[in-house]
Amino acid sequence: METPKRMIPYSVYLTEESFNKIKEAAKSRKAAGMVRDAIDLFIKGDKPYTAGYKKALADVKSIVKKQDRITTIHVGGKSLSKIICDEIDKLKGDPDGKKKT
Repeated sequence: METPKRMIPYSVYLTEESFNKIKEAAKSRKAAGMVRDAIDLFIKGDKPYTAGYKKALADVKSIVKKQDRITTIHVGGKSLSKIICDEIDKLKGDPDGKKKT
């Protein structure tokens, strides 16, 4: 996920166990992103599995769009990147196979 240009600090109290896990994740510079992602998933109000599924689809699209080899190949007038992203968009319904209308 891309980081917005404007970030606002927010403090939160954690259990010691949670704090230690985040501190460990911070060593590989993943802690802040992990916390932001968790908050974003909570705000969306989806079930954790569904929200994680949707985030994974968005992450995959982002990866596909950054691949020069995929964006330069065209099939039927569309880039392979666009074709793949269109197919990923079709999966955005309920991960249990029930499309939302």
